Amino acid sequence: MLYRVVITKNGKKKKLVYEGKVKMKAKDIYFNTIDNNVTLCPKQNNAYKRVKPVIYEILFLKQRKDTDKGYSVKDENGNPVEVKITSGKWSIVHKSEYFIEEKFTVFGVGRMEAKDIIKDLLLKFDPSKDVVKHVTFVNNKIIIERYDDFDMIICKNSVDAKRLYYVLVEFCRINKIKTILFTGKILNKYKRPMYDRIVKKTGWSYNQVYRAVSRP
Repeated sequence: MLYRVVITKNGKKKKLVYEGKVKMKAKDIYFNTIDNNVTLCPKQNNAYKRVKPVIYEILFLKQRKDTDKGYSVKDENGNPVEVKITSGKWSIVHKSEYFIEEKFTVFGVGRMEAKDIIKDLLLKFDPSKDVVKHVTFVNNKIIIERYDDFDMIICKNSVDAKRLYYVLVEFCRINKIKTILFTGKILNKYKRPMYDRIVKKTGWSYNQVYRAVSRP
């Protein structure tokens, strides 16, 4: 009897975590993987050709037998719904949601996870210049202002920007960091001055700056 632990993306196999004949080993790997699956800002969207939702899951599978019963989960009304997989070779033993850490584009730097944004952008101070940093967001962009310049994080959409913004807020709240000022979404009357600063820094057109969804 073979057992598998796989991670799926929108119902399709993305990664084989384990395959072997030892059921207890497969079970331990499955539950340990779930226990260690901690993310600050889990990925919720893909941006290949267009931005669309993405769902990751982890499955504990065994070789299928004709006597195997179907695997069911409860819907929002508490009714059982059978879960089917495309391969007829395998049956589901356990299934759970799984989270992948989102990566965000930092202008002039590259792709970064939330923990690196916190460490390398949010918390990094120049003692000779920095007193208080100012964090805000507009459309799908988070702005971290520092003395006479700013860092800009470009998210896939405005929902992701808001989500990351509040991850940063919560980190500073829990760790009692008082040197960072959060002022939320930029009000309409202050958007144009910020757009002007972004255009000057990036060389983008205003149409690019106005976008609320990144274009892959």
